[in-house]
Amino acid sequence: MNRKFIFFALLQAFILFALIWFIAGNDRLFRSTVPLEQRLVSRNDSIRKKAQQELLGLDADAKRQAVEHLIPSLEKDDAFVRKWAAISLALVGPSAQEAIPSLLQEVSDRQKDVAQAARVALSEIGAPDIQQLPTLLRTLEDPHESVLCEAANSIGKMGPAAEPAVHTLMDFIRRPTPTPACLEDAVASLEISVPTVLPTVVDFLGNPTTEVRRKASNILSQIPIKSAEQAIPLLTALAAEKDPATRKNLAKALSWTDSHEEGAEIIFSAVLRRSHSQEVRLAALDDLQGQAIAPANLEAIWTDGLRDPSIAIREATASWVRESIPRGAKPFSLVMKMLHDPEPSIRRLGLETLRRCNLRSIELLSRVAKAQRDPDAGVRCRASETLIEAGSTDRISIELLITDLRRDEDTARCSEDVLSLAGLFDPEVGRSMIRLVQDDKNPDIRSRAARVLMHLGPRARPAIPALLRAQKDEVPGAAMALKAIRASVSKRH
Repeated sequence: MNRKFIFFALLQAFILFALIWFIAGNDRLFRSTVPLEQRLVSRNDSIRKKAQQELLGLDADAKRQAVEHLIPSLEKDDAFVRKWAAISLALVGPSAQEAIPSLLQEVSDRQKDVAQAARVALSEIGAPDIQQLPTLLRTLEDPHESVLCEAANSIGKMGPAAEPAVHTLMDFIRRPTPTPACLEDAVASLEISVPTVLPTVVDFLGNPTTEVRRKASNILSQIPIKSAEQAIPLLTALAAEKDPATRKNLAKALSWTDSHEEGAEIIFSAVLRRSHSQEVRLAALDDLQGQAIAPANLEAIWTDGLRDPSIAIREATASWVRESIPRGAKPFSLVMKMLHDPEPSIRRLGLETLRRCNLRSIELLSRVAKAQRDPDAGVRCRASETLIEAGSTDRISIELLITDLRRDEDTARCSEDVLSLAGLFDPEVGRSMIRLVQDDKNPDIRSRAARVLMHLGPRARPAIPALLRAQKDEVPGAAMALKAIRASVSKRH
């Protein structure tokens, strides 16, 4: 009896195995027997790949039906099934709209590969349709940040259809406590398609809460500024802002160049002319220096900066001119503006600009000659140096420089340098220095004159007796000057 039972059991098992083998070996029969949604999550790679190919070949209606059958698989206990159900929905793409709510929940799945598959599926589905918006808005309150952020990301893709969601997103931004940055990213994504976004976010820059301003500035850092009207309130906020993170975001917002309709140059030039805040104009000037501005437009911008009522802006502009002016250029009007400026530091920069571009004209040199009587020692020294280099020095220049040798250390040092240059062309300079070394009672003046003679080389040979006496008197620098002059004389011979 037992043998018969065993025999029939084995026979049944064999028949069942043969039947399964036959069905599996016959694709058409297998497909008609096992539903597509089961084959898509099969553990057999070959079966699963064939099912995926079949899925890709379905028409839109058939794909939507497949989606309906796949959604329950996202809730299965088996992580393998959930993962491949999500991957299958990713293959369906935009036709899998109905799966969005279920996929959002899977984003927080404990199994990382399931969560990743859900995110990929949401990405492949793309912008949700308007019917999904109520679900997405409810999901924004999900306690899992990953779920919330996927919902926000989906809303950000919807374009004009997401306008009803803007109010809800703004409620998150105005909260005084930190919220996930993905909400700010979603608001930024909607700026192009929803006109109310930008002015509302800009208004948040005036919020008394630092956290709200930081969120607003982060949104603005992702939005291309398109006009001076849009840039001015950001620059105004930047001038008043104390929070470093907010300032950094605003600076980034004002650095966009690729998408400007008017062009960054025009935007910041307008701000430089029109803003009533010095800090705002300074920020605009700083941004202009970072732009690739056509040489033809630079002079107009520099002129605006040099006319500014703020010393800081005029000085920053003058420094920009001095550093950027190409050699051989003829910025006559710019240099004249700097030379007439009431601020000494700007007049100095004007003279340095003049030397840099080697600009020469009777009117300019006449103005430079007057600058030798400037109350500022740095201006006087640079004026004399400019005249000497232009070959237009005179006795007035030399006498003024000698007078400056008697002033403070900084003034005297500049005079020494310029007199050393002048002495190479005018022998009277050497004779004047010899008289100072011999006759002056102040050892500091004798020392400074000795240093000038030291730079004149063989031309200072007549100074050797005076320097010997100064050496005996232990005048600082006399011995060094004497050694340098003797060396240059012997080398020449």
